Amino acid sequence: MVSDETWNGIPVLSAHKQQSWPIFGKPPGAYWDTWHKWVKNTFLFRRRRLRKPLGRWLRMDESWPWYVSADSFLHYNMGKWFRHPPVIRHNHLTAFEATSKECDPPVSTRRATVYLKGDRILCTGAAPILPNRNSKPNSLKAYLEQDKDIQWCLHHLQVQQGGLPLIMALSEGHLMAISDGSYKDSFGTTAWTIGDSEHPSLISGRVICPGEAEDHDSYCSELSGIYAIMAVMDKVADYFHLQEGTVEIRRDGQSALESVFSRGLALTKDVASLNLVTANLYMRRKSPLKWIP
Repeated sequence: MVSDETWNGIPVLSAHKQQSWPIFGKPPGAYWDTWHKWVKNTFLFRRRRLRKPLGRWLRMDESWPWYVSADSFLHYNMGKWFRHPPVIRHNHLTAFEATSKECDPPVSTRRATVYLKGDRILCTGAAPILPNRNSKPNSLKAYLEQDKDIQWCLHHLQVQQGGLPLIMALSEGHLMAISDGSYKDSFGTTAWTIGDSEHPSLISGRVICPGEAEDHDSYCSELSGIYAIMAVMDKVADYFHLQEGTVEIRRDGQSALESVFSRGLALTKDVASLNLVTANLYMRRKSPLKWIP
């Protein structure tokens, strides 16, 4: 179910730190009307319920606070478990009292999404968690290729010696990333490579830019290349448990670099390729690496 916060645009600062997101002014009422119309037509049934419910949670997240157990109590985990007694249903949502008592760890749980309304906690949905199979791929290339979110960045992916020379260059502060985009016949592509002065292609790939034909242009290709580089290096840092490092990033499109790395960019509806600009800003701030344009 779509929560009140999502439907009405109410910030949830407890879920995401405010400084981790680009500054974006509050849209006017007409924009929200359009948002409601298309979300409803595309995803929702009656009472803002999803036409096709989501499946199981992919993994256990020890920082996630809310769960529903078999005895219908809502539990909050802060090193201890608490239970919130259920109350009468509110607008077809399961409601729980905000007050709680400490309890023993539950035998089985389903991960839940909730929001606070008055003195009640409303549960918008709950689902089981897939068992942990400890199936982390044994190579960087396989680890990258299993991530469906960045598959469009990984065409013709090449990784030299399992990524170890890449990590050595990063530790020595010599790592440089380059991308070059092209646009022709309403179709955008980009090639990217990351390496050092002696080995410029320690890891490389190609990108088919996302979006419809009318979304593509040379600027979109430039932004796609920057995003591919940062997304890949974010996964590299995750695979090798890196907490720091510096990467110099270059490309021929200076305007794209300025959009991602200049300070004080105001995100408004007239910003070209707003989705890619926003995705790049998020990836840059999310990454543990330092990026030098």
